[in-house]
Amino acid sequence: MRFINIFIYFLFELKKIIAYLLIFLLVVGAIFYFYSESESLRQELTVSYRVRMDGNFVITYPYGLDDYAEAILQICSKASQGFKAIYRLSVQTSARISIYVSSNCSQLLLYTNYYQIYLNLTTDEDLLPPTMGGHHQIFGFCHEIGHMIFLVDNYDFNEGWATYSAAFRIVPYVYQSLGQNVWPQPYNYSEADGSDRYLKFVFENQTLCTPGSMYAATKLLYTIDQKCGQYGPLLLGDAIRTLEKNGSLKHGLGYPWYNLGEFKDTLTRQLASYFNDTTIESLFSEYGF
Repeated sequence: MRFINIFIYFLFELKKIIAYLLIFLLVVGAIFYFYSESESLRQELTVSYRVRMDGNFVITYPYGLDDYAEAILQICSKASQGFKAIYRLSVQTSARISIYVSSNCSQLLLYTNYYQIYLNLTTDEDLLPPTMGGHHQIFGFCHEIGHMIFLVDNYDFNEGWATYSAAFRIVPYVYQSLGQNVWPQPYNYSEADGSDRYLKFVFENQTLCTPGSMYAATKLLYTIDQKCGQYGPLLLGDAIRTLEKNGSLKHGLGYPWYNLGEFKDTLTRQLASYFNDTTIESLFSEYGF
């Protein structure tokens, strides 16, 4: 009986030891985790950031990227002017651009939120032009400004609008105004990021243009643009301004947004009135919108 009691006591003490050991391991693990995170945050916070401004755009960027920051400011300012000149549409407020470089970033990210454009880089080399193994950054910034200009309640159509307007109209406009030397490594970004590249996507690769897709919307808007000749962009802009006058819903990202059906109906009426063209509604249906 005494042996059994000793054995039970031993098991009870062993359970306490194991419990204490687990608590110790959890505490050590938590300390290690928070130390690693704080060290990573400390490294991020010790990066020196600078601020520049050009027109309605303000850019925050890490020290050492001055040339890129100046180029991005010029490009965004000129792209905004391009939307005004080509579509008679404007960014409705000032916008902030924020650039971050972090080895903790798993991939390059460029996105827009509340009139702010964020560029998260894994390395400075992400800013190299595509001709040097980098990315299509100039197209990307023009694309994001397109989102600031116009949004509807359809994600793929929004991506199609931003792609069409940037590739076919805004990037060429920026290139014509600023030339290839605006980027620290000069290159022909109108050729690399503009209409030639996307014409191949939307006309030579039909599998991308499935009805209702981003590229179907790109092709739809390009077709309407070309259908009306020199008046194409003005007609699209006029339809958007008509929606603005009629009021808008509020988007979760802080922008005014509109109903795609209302945009289609407005455009249909305008083409019928100005050009006696009644094919737009069927064109929307053909491309899945």
